[in-house]
Amino acid sequence: MPSAGSTPITGSTSTTDGILVSKRRKLTSVVWNDFDKIIEDGQDYAICKHCKGKLKADSKNGTKHLHVHIDRCMKQRNVDIRQQLLAVERKGHGKVQIGGFTFDQEISREKLARAIILHEYPLSIIDHVGFREFATSLQPLFKMVSRNTIKGDIMKIYEVEKDKMISYLEKLQSRVAITIDMWTSNQKKGYMAITVHYIDESWLLHHHIVRFVYVPPPHTKEVLSDVLMDFLLDWNMDRKVSTVTVDNCSSSTLLELNYDEQDHLSKFDLFVHSTIGESHTKSELDYYLEESILPRNSNFDVLSWWKTNGIKYPTLQMTVRDIYAIPVSIVASESAFSTGGRVVSKHRTRLHLDTLEALMCAQSWLWKKKEGNRFT
Repeated sequence: MPSAGSTPITGSTSTTDGILVSKRRKLTSVVWNDFDKIIEDGQDYAICKHCKGKLKADSKNGTKHLHVHIDRCMKQRNVDIRQQLLAVERKGHGKVQIGGFTFDQEISREKLARAIILHEYPLSIIDHVGFREFATSLQPLFKMVSRNTIKGDIMKIYEVEKDKMISYLEKLQSRVAITIDMWTSNQKKGYMAITVHYIDESWLLHHHIVRFVYVPPPHTKEVLSDVLMDFLLDWNMDRKVSTVTVDNCSSSTLLELNYDEQDHLSKFDLFVHSTIGESHTKSELDYYLEESILPRNSNFDVLSWWKTNGIKYPTLQMTVRDIYAIPVSIVASESAFSTGGRVVSKHRTRLHLDTLEALMCAQSWLWKKKEGNRFT
């Protein structure tokens, strides 16, 4: 370690007529990325940044012994280069030299695919000359991929995120509410957007688009019911649905789901059964109704209240968690078509239906992850 009397330097020193004169000479060897040079009692020393070892650094000795030390320094050898601080040297006029950086083509490809998903960039962006030149200026080593390759990368991200979402919803302790919206593209194609709504373990309300599927006409209740049932069975959610809210369907009728709807009333039956007994036995509902009425407060958060106080009423808490997840009105899935709230953009109507669904659903999931919900 440098002593209290040591002085960091960036060059060597010499003596003229007994006066110490500093020569501002740049340390050009790359070995100085791993050493700090100091003067201690008139002697030049190099301090290893990794093990803090001190070696002589007289100009007459050269730097060969410093290279040997770095090769043998165990602490330096065990440091993951990805965790090292980059050696940055500013050249002026916006130029920066960076050392210790490792380029990974696969990571860059994934980042590009995620950017296309998140921001609705057209897949043709990879063919744009200006974009290619921009990417090359950032990282000349990056090899631009083809449209088919980026499509494959997008589908891989979709499949991975879909598996995470399915696993997360299967483990969810509450039921989910479903909303269905029918919209058409500028080609007059009909798409069915299925959105799930739920309250998580932290009592935060969430919603995600889970299917964005093309439905050929006619859009009868039988056709729409089949599409919905395929989703419920494929995602193992046929026993986790609390309500299905339908809007804007051409049939103007409610969907008919072909599964045992009595299962959805099981919690209510359990609650009613718990209230049956001797007259002097109070139920959870009785105790809840005896709670003092809270004063009106515009900032009152009902979900936070149930998260904190619901432990006193566990059955009611489970029921409330399911009910509060039901949307008061349809959440317009129009926003699924574009961030501008319009129909499917022209560059996406030409995509394969599987690619279109992957882009729409993955966009919903990735943005939620960035907001903190990681489906784990």
